[in-house]
Amino acid sequence: MKSQSKHDIRLFMVLLTTLLFCTTSRVFAQNESEIQSKDQQSFYFIYVAPDRAVNIDVLRKELSAPISRISNNNYPAIFYLANGREPVIVEFNLGKNNQGDYETKFDYWLINNKSWQIDAQYDCSRIQEIFRKYNFVDNNGNLVYNNTEIVFHVSKSFWEQRCNEVIIGELFFELNAVQYVDNPSFKFNVFMYCPRSQDPVDIKNVFGELNPDGINQKVVIQNKQEL
Repeated sequence: MKSQSKHDIRLFMVLLTTLLFCTTSRVFAQNESEIQSKDQQSFYFIYVAPDRAVNIDVLRKELSAPISRISNNNYPAIFYLANGREPVIVEFNLGKNNQGDYETKFDYWLINNKSWQIDAQYDCSRIQEIFRKYNFVDNNGNLVYNNTEIVFHVSKSFWEQRCNEVIIGELFFELNAVQYVDNPSFKFNVFMYCPRSQDPVDIKNVFGELNPDGINQKVVIQNKQEL
């Protein structure tokens, strides 16, 4: 009986060791696969803050291009629609993965909402939380995705409320974007939707006099709406 018991114990240990080895191998292979997939992926963060003067059809057309790339390639992406303290946030191919909300909530609000509110301090803090959760750099400060795009689609009132300083300028500094802005694999774009004759941008101090990390010289505003 003792001999049988020892044999059973040895057999159990062999099976346990084999199981642990196989599990570890699978986890390692999965992690390696995830790292390799990021090397081949694009990551998008797209912030949208329109007002009543914005041509929503023009804005939706601009958003359709990244939506198509994200959907066709299963790229990770976050769409953030400013709405006071109740922003509409849609994640594609990430933890929450609520991409069905893009059409039913995000796009619906773009088309039907008649009143827009921006809580700049709230948005800035919330976006920093998002990037702490889904960082686009590794512990050594290297870009982990093949392509990273941080894009802002904003309005005249966004500038008039100085959200350009509180949100864009602050995030440029907090994300240490200056380290990557000259890298062709990293894009930090700002699109304005405003008649050019009413463009509120101060050419000398595009993102405010504080000019964090020299953002005024590093980031160019592109006007997408001319009436």
